[in-house]
Amino acid sequence: MTRETRRGRAAVRPHAVSSALTVALTLTLTACGDGRITPARSSAPDDLDYTEVAGSITDKQMQSTVTINGLVPNFPVPEGVDAPDGVEAYVLVDVTLSTGSEIAATTGPTDFQLQSASGDPLLADPSLEVALTSATFWPLEELTKGQSQRGWVAFPLTWDTLDGAVFVMTRPSEAALDNGLALEAAEFQVPLSADAG
Repeated sequence: MTRETRRGRAAVRPHAVSSALTVALTLTLTACGDGRITPARSSAPDDLDYTEVAGSITDKQMQSTVTINGLVPNFPVPEGVDAPDGVEAYVLVDVTLSTGSEIAATTGPTDFQLQSASGDPLLADPSLEVALTSATFWPLEELTKGQSQRGWVAFPLTWDTLDGAVFVMTRPSEAALDNGLALEAAEFQVPLSADAG
């Protein structure tokens, strides 16, 4: 797996919009140094850590792909944001979603979870969109079929490490083909390693 922590990574802007797909990707993640999460001093790019990761999956039935590009493990709680109890930092996951044109469904941040190694789930937090945009991190949007977007999904972190965390996306049971046939709910997993994909 190619994984490198860098300081001062510039934020990613989207290039369109995407995905009726929902999938589950296994992340084997580390934060910085000893693997413990320490919130950055500010949301300025120079204060944040960016860890490159590489992993992708393809849902052949939906003709969609999901790629995890990297993550920021130490985005501080923005001023004015009412974070859940125990949250000291947010994890921002840099994803690219692309989908085929056959599925009538919508996918967005609410279809994602981050799970700890012990299975404790975190739901994506859409209330961080304004703060992310202000910090030049473009939030992932709700996407429909035949679209593509690279963007960020934020999770309020209550754990002190990301070791063994799992990024989860699911294909909802209401996903339907244009001919009216429904697809079964499904989850896909891919380890983020050099040969993932």
